Amino acid sequence: MTAKPSYEELAQRVKDLEHSRSEHNLIEETLRKSEEKYSRLFHNSNDGIFIHDLEGNILDANQKVLELFGYTKAEISGIKIPMLHPADALEKSKWAFETILRDGFVRFEVDFKKKERGAFPRRGFVKSI
Repeated sequence: MTAKPSYEELAQRVKDLEHSRSEHNLIEETLRKSEEKYSRLFHNSNDGIFIHDLEGNILDANQKVLELFGYTKAEISGIKIPMLHPADALEKSKWAFETILRDGFVRFEVDFKKKERGAFPRRGFVKSI
C-alpha cells in the first residue's frame, strides 16, 4: 500500500502544476503571436506566395497571387500548380518538383500563365517544409 502524500507534498504538487500552467499559457501566447506575424507577412506580401503540397495541389495563396493570376480564392484552391504554367514550362516545373523531393529545395525561373491568357516570367524559390 502506498503512503498518502503529506500536506507539504500536495502543496508542492499544486505549485508545480501552477508553474506548468503559467509556462503553457506563455507558450500558447508566443505561438499565437507568431501565427499572427506569419499571417500578416503571408497575406500582405508584395510577392505572390503559394503554399502547395508535393503533388502540386494549392493549399493556400496570398492576395498578390490572386491579383497576378486573376483567380478568386475559391478558384485557385481547386487548381494544381502545373495548370498555372504554359505547356513549354511544364518540363521545368516537373524538374523543380523532383528536385524538391531529392534536395528539399530548388531555385529556378519559370513562366506562369494568367487565368485570362498571357504568360509572365517569375523567379521561383521553393523550400519544402
